[in-house]
Amino acid sequence: MGMALAPLTTVALSNVAPEHTGAASGVLATVNQTGNAVGVALVGIVFYRAASITAGFQASVVALVVLEIALALLIQLLPRR
Repeated sequence: MGMALAPLTTVALSNVAPEHTGAASGVLATVNQTGNAVGVALVGIVFYRAASITAGFQASVVALVVLEIALALLIQLLPRR
């Protein structure tokens, strides 16, 4: 997360007008925290629904890989500069 979060924050805030920087930073932090909480909750649901710890770990990893691939594909739809 450390290698991705700092550059992501820089890119996300690079085009914000100086007078809106504080609000944009607050919104970015809120969305980041909310995404983290939802992600942990969803992985927890997948993990604890499994029959064993091993099956739960495997199901969680599969769910995360599928989510990462879906996000990588969705990122391609973002407008280019």
